Amino acid sequence: MTEAELPVQVMPLAQFIAGHPWRVGLMHDRNQDVLIWITRGQGKIVVNGVRRGLGAHNALLLPKGTLFALDLGPQSLAQVLVASPGTSASLPRTPRHVRVRDVMAQAELTG
Repeated sequence: MTEAELPVQVMPLAQFIAGHPWRVGLMHDRNQDVLIWITRGQGKIVVNGVRRGLGAHNALLLPKGTLFALDLGPQSLAQVLVASPGTSASLPRTPRHVRVRDVMAQAELTG
């Protein structure tokens, strides 16, 4: 099974962007569900035409087909989980932006 066929992949933001920040900076959608966990930095995201600010300890759930553009600062750090659609039936099918304030929850997501 190749990496592209894996049902779930976890990678740092730099690997997700693959050296081409325009790939996520332009409005686009994906064929997979995407979870982005930001641990440092700040930026903006546009999801289905709505712009929001981002900062550390923010989680973004972008289900398959969600139109989005991500613009994070150069010092930002994040982890990205890419999953085949339907891998987890318990995930919501609408985009979510969550600011996690509880330290224990932050540590659990980062781990």
